[in-house]
Amino acid sequence: MKDELNKNERVFRRVFFGSGDIEDAVNFLDKCLKQGTRAFIEFNGVELYGGIDTVDTAYIRVTGKTREQMKAAQAKQRKTYQEEYEAHQSQIPMLKMEWAKKGREVLKPMYHEAWQKAVTICLGDIYMGTELEPALQIAAALNAEKPLSDVMEIVRQQGLWSRPVLVARDICARCVEFAVYFSSNC
Repeated sequence: MKDELNKNERVFRRVFFGSGDIEDAVNFLDKCLKQGTRAFIEFNGVELYGGIDTVDTAYIRVTGKTREQMKAAQAKQRKTYQEEYEAHQSQIPMLKMEWAKKGREVLKPMYHEAWQKAVTICLGDIYMGTELEPALQIAAALNAEKPLSDVMEIVRQQGLWSRPVLVARDICARCVEFAVYFSSNC
């Protein structure tokens, strides 16, 4: 990493920028410039330059969008998520019954209560129950006495990693054993 950089026939000095958003970074560079230092920083892999980059150019260089475009995209994303979340909340009573039935098909009776608790928690969190099906797949494989390495491959194929394993650890006899195996083989 270079501590100084020539850009447009001006020398810029690399400075440390602790943390913040894009606007904080540009404001920090402007402050450095006012104090007599032409500075540059690396922000999410992009070099930003004091006196050259504005908030909009920095947004474009870092995100591919202007500040206003980025704020609008974030607002749209929040609105979409809120709508999906509200629709999901209205479906929770029906989903609880569906997941209880699926659990009874896969799990031994002694785990039904733990499964129902997991279903209630998972349906109400920000993931909206996405880890329930993978957790049942893990439990089914363990109940079928598959080797732990085979179950680990199922987890890899799911691509979800620890959340389904955490849900599964309380719903079958070998799930705790697998959780330990999982922790040492990630």
